[in-house]
Amino acid sequence: MSELTIEKKEPAAATLPPAIPYEGRPIARTEHPHIIRVSGVRGGEPIIEGTAIAVWAIADMYVRQQFTIDALLAYWPHVHPAKIFDALSYYFDHQRDIDEYLRQNSEEIWRPRTEAKRRAWLKKQKSLSTSTSTSVTTLP
Repeated sequence: MSELTIEKKEPAAATLPPAIPYEGRPIARTEHPHIIRVSGVRGGEPIIEGTAIAVWAIADMYVRQQFTIDALLAYWPHVHPAKIFDALSYYFDHQRDIDEYLRQNSEEIWRPRTEAKRRAWLKKQKSLSTSTSTSVTTLP
């Protein structure tokens, strides 16, 4: 019988995100070893330690968007798999609260607001482009 080996390749240093500065901010540890809360980072919501990735973001991708575990790991190649799994574990331990947070911040609630801003921005861009457009003359 052959032995199964799973290797996680580390990304090149140039692809790693910059370190998340927590200096001077109170860090609250949770019952999950890789999940913390930092005052002033993601509004104090639970995040993966060493990142600013919110647990709710991973939960949303896994549950609502139906990302597979492999897709989550590929999406965040710089995050150790144990941290992704711990974020999912935290989600399932606090599912009611996180689902409520996601419901309150859902696209259905925010889309009308962002669409109105988008339409206003497009209208402004259109008026700017028509007011500053000049005719182009082609030389013979």
